[in-house]
Amino acid sequence: MKTKQFKLTLEGKARQWYDDITVPALFTDLTRMFLRQFSMVGRSRKQLHEKWRSLDFNPNMQEVDSFIKEVKQIAKQMGYGDDAVLDCLKCCMPDHVSIALYYIDDLAQAIEMIQDIFSKVPKPAKQPDLFSSMQTSTASAS
Repeated sequence: MKTKQFKLTLEGKARQWYDDITVPALFTDLTRMFLRQFSMVGRSRKQLHEKWRSLDFNPNMQEVDSFIKEVKQIAKQMGYGDDAVLDCLKCCMPDHVSIALYYIDDLAQAIEMIQDIFSKVPKPAKQPDLFSSMQTSTASAS
């Protein structure tokens, strides 16, 4: 019940985050996930910098909008502006996308182009539920 009420208190990026996740049954798990996503507590500048430097986009593993959101969030936490986000996106994309973005110097335009390119690519499959295969095998065994 608390998890559904929690949703009603969210707006903007927090609401988008909530809508994108698989909501856990326990409220304590949900709050832990929320704080891990939006809180700076427990994250040193060094950890954020390492995360920033390790960013890499794999279209087979992650949706492009999720990756862009992650880049923007880390940039905001680090105090980086749009130019840094743009540079990061250019560097983290597959080569054919990086080449297409080479002369783009506007973040909004770059994001639009990236989204357009990846709108033609099938979205990565969600990780299968471990129990779904058990239910299928149980059903086929009867």
